[in-house]
Amino acid sequence: MIGHMKNNGRLTRCPLKGTQGDALFAVLCGCSHNIRIILRHLRVFLCHLIGLIRRVCMVVEADIASVRSDQIERLAA
Repeated sequence: MIGHMKNNGRLTRCPLKGTQGDALFAVLCGCSHNIRIILRHLRVFLCHLIGLIRRVCMVVEADIASVRSDQIERLAA
């Protein structure tokens, strides 16, 4: 676990003093790891949400285009 945290968790030399500093630094590194995981999930969620919004906008634009073409045909007749 420590090796994993050092490599992926950006765990560097502890700048805090004493054993309490070491413990606090380990907890802060764990918190930052969890925050990165949460941000990764949010990024995926937002990508899906943006894709959904784009699809809805395309459907609405198609509906508007069909309504306009119907209006133009009525005016031309």
